[in-house]
Amino acid sequence: LSFAQFEREVIGERVRDKIAASKRRGIWVGGPVPLGYAAINKKLVVVPEEAETVRWIFNRYLELGSVGLLVQDLDRKAIRTKRRPGANGSMGGGVRFGVGMLAYLLKNRLYVGEVAYRGEVHLGEHDAIVERSTFEAVQARLAAGAVERRIRLKSSPAVLAGRIHDDGGNR
Repeated sequence: LSFAQFEREVIGERVRDKIAASKRRGIWVGGPVPLGYAAINKKLVVVPEEAETVRWIFNRYLELGSVGLLVQDLDRKAIRTKRRPGANGSMGGGVRFGVGMLAYLLKNRLYVGEVAYRGEVHLGEHDAIVERSTFEAVQARLAAGAVERRIRLKSSPAVLAGRIHDDGGNR
């Protein structure tokens, strides 16, 4: 029994090491395929129509300056998340963007041709969709918004303001 446990631990360690080595070489090792890409032969390939949507999302965020306003704008234009086939054959995705999902998309380094792993950033083997200058401008705007929000919440006498919502979704 203890030998079997030891074997499982060794196998787990080897898998983690292999994933880390692949990420250091800039290889995409799986998971949900991001909007703008398709997985062909275990490699990320740019899908031109989706890539145009991703570029538009980044540029529109710079214009609006707010993830919440961007979510509303995407809703008005009926832009949805990437459709993905499920394990049982059903299709997933194709839903409205949420604030968290959109913030994750805007922070995803894959879009500038990089692979991030445990705090390290490596040059990816896939093509970039977003220009580095645009990506860096978005990151700066996101960071400024986070600091501004933190200051506004801490300076408020109501510590739970904006954190508790009623059944209608109102603060």
